[in-house]
Amino acid sequence: MRFFATRWQWFAVLALIIAIFVVMPQDWWHRNHLPSAVVTTLQQADHFELLSLDPKLQSFPEEDSFHGYGILSRVTISDANTRKRLISALRRGMRENSDTIAACFHPRHGIRAVRKGKEADLVICFECLQIQLFGDVQGEFLVSDSPQAFFDETLKAGRPR
Repeated sequence: MRFFATRWQWFAVLALIIAIFVVMPQDWWHRNHLPSAVVTTLQQADHFELLSLDPKLQSFPEEDSFHGYGILSRVTISDANTRKRLISALRRGMRENSDTIAACFHPRHGIRAVRKGKEADLVICFECLQIQLFGDVQGEFLVSDSPQAFFDETLKAGRPR
């Protein structure tokens, strides 16, 4: 039995494969993206905090540390538009990273989001271009440094004067 006997059958199969990749969303084949459950938690969080972290990993983490890093300041983000912009900037930064990574991890930013008891904690190092995800879903991801300016601006705007 011959499979794909003619050139037209080969052409049809190739055209179908190309069509699938053109129609599918870009994130479908891009492995460096947050799982959809985490995105939902971030977007619909009951509580959302942006954190400024001490980049030095604590030998004996304090009770109020964030995955072993001291918290310098925290800002509760209640405004839906600000949350959306933070999440969009982070996801864009993840798409921008072209498998570039540094051999260090000195995180200065974090996000804690809680939705219906489910947590998503992101420990973010824009210097080293890495994100560590903790909570109900765990993982490690790459990011560019492009979101850092907006994260810093948001932290400054939320600090008491």
